Amino acid sequence: MIKSFKKKYNIKNIITYGLSMGGISSIYYGILFKAKLIISIDPHPINYDINKLYDLIDKTNFNFEKVYLNYTFYDKNTKNNIPNHTNIIIQKLMLKNVLLTIQPYISKVHLDFITSKEYLFDLVNKFTMISVDKYKKKPGSII
Repeated sequence: MIKSFKKKYNIKNIITYGLSMGGISSIYYGILFKAKLIISIDPHPINYDINKLYDLIDKTNFNFEKVYLNYTFYDKNTKNNIPNHTNIIIQKLMLKNVLLTIQPYISKVHLDFITSKEYLFDLVNKFTMISVDKYKKKPGSII
């Protein structure tokens, strides 16, 4: 369905957004369709084999896509309480050619942070204005 709409309306730039399992879908379909921006709020797999997403991240060659990932963790004194699936997603994306922005949120309640329309609009505007060019190594430089 996404492919047909993309073709029918000649859509060039896709932005995906989702909460909880929709956050997982936002990442998955954002990767599949090379979204210019992926927004995932507190992604939690529900009756879903998360390994499908891990495998997709591993096999994808990214080209500076932008990923905004918000997650809830439960203990303000430690970051070790990040949900395991979210931590794995973050670790895998950190190895890829993406602009990854992470927003942790301290709460004991899943989806305690939900973006307002204004916040979402600001995110989209700010991230679409950011231009990430390919890094070119200078001759003789270490990095």
